[in-house]
Parts: sequence; C-alpha cells; structure tokens
Amino acid sequence: MSVGFNELTRVQMPAIIHLTRLGYKYFGKIDETMAGTVYDPDTNILIQILSLFNNMVVNSLGTISHNYQENESLKNMKNYLLPLLMNGQVTISD
Repeated sequence: MSVGFNELTRVQMPAIIHLTRLGYKYFGKIDETMAGTVYDPDTNILIQILSLFNNMVVNSLGTISHNYQENESLKNMKNYLLPLLMNGQVTISD
C-alpha cells in the first residue's frame, strides 16, 4: 500500500507542530460558532492577532530604518575623519 503525500502532510502538519513547540497557539479551523472571535472568513486570519503582529513589524521596521541611517552617518564621519587623523591634520585631546 502506497501512502500519498499532499500539502497537509508535507507542509501544514510539520509547520503546526513546529509553531506549537515554539509557543504559538493553534486555533484550527475558525468558524461562526466561536463566539467573539473576529476573523476574515475568506482567509481564516484572526484580525486582532494580525493587527498586533502588524504593529510589531511596523515598529521594528522603523527601528531598523533609523539604525541604518545612523550607521550610514557614522560611516561617513569615519571615512572623513580617519584620513585626517592618520595624516596628523587632526588630533584628539583628552
């Protein structure tokens, strides 16, 4: 007897197991019987959880962008000042 593999056995089940081991909560199929749960019936996405995730991502992207700009500024200052220090045109006083 041959066992067939499909997306459920190859992708979805291992992903569910892995994510629950990481501490995520598995909701399974969501439907109208789950009172108080706001979800998109077309995608089965929990809107409140997606909104929280979106806020975390937006905050993280803002921090990443700020850090990148600061790194570029520091790199430019280093590239300008290092040759001056090496030639003795600028000194550092205590």
